Amino acid sequence: MSCVACSASVEPVGTRAGVLEQLAAFVCSADARQLPLLDRQVQRRHIADTVVARMTGAASHDGRLLAQVESGAAETAAGIAALAASVRSTEIDDIHLSSCTTVSSVVVPVALGFAARKSVDPSPVASAIWAGTEIAIRLATAFDGARVLYQGVWPTRTVAPLASAAVAARMLGLDEKATAHALSLALMMTPSRIGRFSGEPSGRWIVLMAAVGDGIRAAEAAAGGFKGDLALLDGPWLETMLGVPVAVETLTVGLGDTSVYPDLSLKPFCTSRQALSATVAMQQLLADGLDPSAILAVKVRVPSAYAGMIATKLDPAVRATGYISAGAQMAIAAFAPRQLWDVDRAGMLEDGRIRQLAGMVEVVADPSLDHHFPRQWPADIEVTTKGGVLRKRILDAPGDPACRLDDDALAAKAAAVLGHIGLEGSASELLALAGDAATDGATCRRLAEIFVRGTPA
Repeated sequence: MSCVACSASVEPVGTRAGVLEQLAAFVCSADARQLPLLDRQVQRRHIADTVVARMTGAASHDGRLLAQVESGAAETAAGIAALAASVRSTEIDDIHLSSCTTVSSVVVPVALGFAARKSVDPSPVASAIWAGTEIAIRLATAFDGARVLYQGVWPTRTVAPLASAAVAARMLGLDEKATAHALSLALMMTPSRIGRFSGEPSGRWIVLMAAVGDGIRAAEAAAGGFKGDLALLDGPWLETMLGVPVAVETLTVGLGDTSVYPDLSLKPFCTSRQALSATVAMQQLLADGLDPSAILAVKVRVPSAYAGMIATKLDPAVRATGYISAGAQMAIAAFAPRQLWDVDRAGMLEDGRIRQLAGMVEVVADPSLDHHFPRQWPADIEVTTKGGVLRKRILDAPGDPACRLDDDALAAKAAAVLGHIGLEGSASELLALAGDAATDGATCRRLAEIFVRGTPA
């Protein structure tokens, strides 16, 4: 985290009535203009990246189905929540590795959804997004999201009500007391564990949509005077509810003095982040001259936590296997590299070459890599060919804090992703709008309207 002297600094635990009041004070006073230059640059890129994901999601198969499920006004709680689900369904959205939270898919849609309302001042958008981002990641870090994911606790869905309520409260201009009640009500709506989703389209997006909508409704209820329990986080309630250890102090220690933005990651293309390092390793071997038709076997070694997840076998009938499976991603990189930016994975999974190579990939847990996780999500690959064995290790993938995507790289990603839906020419305009939206109200409103529509037209 980077240090920043900021007016949003919150007093230590014990000097206020409780944790929720401290969180509310931060939400109401956070000023993104006071963030260091790097943090503001990162935020701008993540907002732009989320807008690209929204436009891509609007044109995707799952995104169109989500729009049918929630066909009401886009600026309602349910409508905004559907926008968030559309973003998340693309698997091109950002992630915070240490907490395994895809935070911008939640907070940016809520902020821009409210900014599109004619009766709401769009000026606090950047600050609302920072407040929601900070609180979401702190909460997921408090319950060790990167590890409990594999115990059935989906971090992004778990933090979505609280984060959505924080953003909505700021956009509605609630005072500290009302904001604290909004956060309390949102926490009471916080879900615990999920089951195992199967088949297509995935019900994950419906579950996330409900969680985001709950948070927005909590803020709107607090705006109408409804009250929650302001002592909710001052005891063991959260740990009991989630069923995992929770370091509640993580929520407030140094809140407002630091920003999580330097620790966020962008994805360079559509993929589960768990499969990204192995895919990048394959890309580098291919760039060095590896002939994919000469591959006889591939072994992928990753930290124990996510080995089972990316060992998923490719099933052409299930889109999710096309971005979760390390074998599938590596095979797409080998035989159809441009298709890494196609979020629908349309048609490519039926390619016999992709299916054959994906079937050659073995994923194993390597305890020697466990110490990197969750700060880093590495992969070692070993490719056996007719001419010998090739090896490559990736500790930090493109888009991670150590390999940050700059403006040019983000523009290239945006053009590649939008090119699959015939909107490649919109990439530069969107990035320019996102750059000015934090300081110009009219630009912010235009960006918000584009986001809600899902098209620049």
